[in-house]
Amino acid sequence: MEDAVGGRHLTEQILEDHRRIRSLLERIDETRDLADLLRRLSELRPMLARHFIDEEAPDGFYDNLRTTAPRHMMKIVALQHQHSDFLENIPALLARAQACLDGPVAAVLKDVHALVTRLREHERREDDLLFDTIYTDLGQGDG
Repeated sequence: MEDAVGGRHLTEQILEDHRRIRSLLERIDETRDLADLLRRLSELRPMLARHFIDEEAPDGFYDNLRTTAPRHMMKIVALQHQHSDFLENIPALLARAQACLDGPVAAVLKDVHALVTRLREHERREDDLLFDTIYTDLGQGDG
């Protein structure tokens, strides 16, 4: 049985796309890690681009809505115009997130790495000193 908006297959496809998009949006909204945010935003843009192409295609979601429910024409036009805004906004967000990673975050991570390296070397030298004292000076390794 077909529904009124382009057939059951089209409706199911649109709803499934919307479910996947909402799921990814939830993960994006919850992340506090910039590297993870970059990966997810990079995943979002092509997902949205494909989805918007499908919705705007001849005999796609919007064409079917215009035919089935012309009373929604203004809403359809407004929603369709938002597509390009979303797609144009994502690269700017990606660039800003990458700039943070390359700038202040990268500097902090470099400083943390330097601290960890110095602490590891410090602990290794203390271990060497301890073992040398135990085995050489105290002779506890002769046993």
